[in-house]
Amino acid sequence: RHCLGMPKLIYFLRTAPCFLKTNFLKKFDDIVKEALVNILNITFPQDAHSQATLPIANGGLGLRLATDIALVGYLSSVSATSATVQMLLPPNQTNPTNEVWEKAFSMWKQLTTQTTKPEVTENKEGKKEEN
Repeated sequence: RHCLGMPKLIYFLRTAPCFLKTNFLKKFDDIVKEALVNILNITFPQDAHSQATLPIANGGLGLRLATDIALVGYLSSVSATSATVQMLLPPNQTNPTNEVWEKAFSMWKQLTTQTTKPEVTENKEGKKEEN
């Protein structure tokens, strides 16, 4: 689960608008699939690859596709940190709109039925949660 550089990739996907480059994300997913085929020395039909991307608890290998997590990772990261970023920036540097986030949210609305922006609140332990 922690091999193939996934934790570093997930951090990068959350902090940069990688969702705009789907061709690179697809290529990365293909490289990971090919590496898994070479490591396990097996053929990997599409249905087996689909099962490998399921969570371990559901019988998969827990592999995450970069194409699946890039958009939601970026949206959640920006939503969770936007208030802190606005507080850190000087007043003349704050921008009430983030064009990349707006584009990402527009793409998200096309994929789902959610039409409102997520709200970030703190739970009892002081950790931020998205609603």
